[in-house]
Amino acid sequence: MTEHSPGSRADHEARGSTLGYLYQVTTALLELLRRSRESPSIAMVIEGLDDVEFQVDGTAAELLQTKHHARASGTLTDASPDLWRTVRVWLDAVDAGSIEIGSARLTLLTTSAAPVNSAAAMLRADGRDADSALTRLERTARTSTSAAHHDTYRRFLALAPDARAAFVQAMLVLDGSAQALDLEPLLHRELRRTAEPRLVPALADRLLGWWYGRVVGHLMDPGSGPIFGEEVELQIDDLRDKFASDNLPIDSTDDEGVALLDHDDRAFVRQLQLIAANDKLLELAIRDYKRAYRQKARWARDGLLFTGELDQYERRLVDEWEHHEAFVRQRRGESDTEEELQRRGMELYETVQSSPTWIRPRVEEPFVVRGSLHKLADEIRVGWHPDFVARLRSLLERTA
Repeated sequence: MTEHSPGSRADHEARGSTLGYLYQVTTALLELLRRSRESPSIAMVIEGLDDVEFQVDGTAAELLQTKHHARASGTLTDASPDLWRTVRVWLDAVDAGSIEIGSARLTLLTTSAAPVNSAAAMLRADGRDADSALTRLERTARTSTSAAHHDTYRRFLALAPDARAAFVQAMLVLDGSAQALDLEPLLHRELRRTAEPRLVPALADRLLGWWYGRVVGHLMDPGSGPIFGEEVELQIDDLRDKFASDNLPIDSTDDEGVALLDHDDRAFVRQLQLIAANDKLLELAIRDYKRAYRQKARWARDGLLFTGELDQYERRLVDEWEHHEAFVRQRRGESDTEEELQRRGMELYETVQSSPTWIRPRVEEPFVVRGSLHKLADEIRVGWHPDFVARLRSLLERTA
């Protein structure tokens, strides 16, 4: 991978390019959400005929070009490189026979601002004057000395007059659009009809996570077809269900490596060692502990938990443990050997670990139960070996 020194021109260009791609992908989600409300059957292709291509019934209905600049500026003049590079892309689609002039809207969405009386300003949604814009663009194409756009000027002027007029009539300029940092609040606004205000940021964060993954899959397999607006709506419905009062979203994954030695001094690990748990059980316990910790931390950070909900949940887990532990004590004999005590502890551990004590009725992820029990074991509020309190005290004193 090529490395660029911080602050270098190459580094600046790389960051700008990356930001531009992120802007394109996030803008695509926003625009698909907006258009799908008007046309439920709408579909999207990214990096097809344009940055973003909207299709209806398999036919291109709109080509959308996105241009992001770190600082908004009034540079969308009649000779603007952004404008004519975009025209070149659209002419390519026409020449390739992918669209017919006038059959698809040609949209330029840019953070730059069009100067007053410029062709771009005349092609906004409001106050349109496509005829005057055409005159200005023709004049630029005939008089500009820009070598970079010479071929685009030639191709534009080579269109028949009626076709050239229809081409410009199809153009729509959305200038002064939101900067990259402003897209997240706009997404929140789009989702306000979906969830109560306090839940919108967390829902939007998870929707974006899904969307970026969906776009990567879309780009990696062009033959998979377009992304449909209905997919986004279904994903939002699924997320909304997970944010219901009896449910919570599950975000943590279990595919992360575990280093056992880093946790040997934790009380919950020592509790398992007291009942002769093997390395695999220790590995699973550490994994569940980590996953549950991260998941509950995210729920709390996103404001998804009710006041005191975690404390109430832990009290329920302790109560469940107490009931099972009472049976272990009932069955204990005065002459039990250490091996028998370990066996009883392992039976208790297995039973409690399998308990369906969910934090909410529909959060049926076992790692939440198991990891929460390990937290309680770490705090020595629950234990597995019949003599866990005395044994842990002895172990801790020896290692102090």
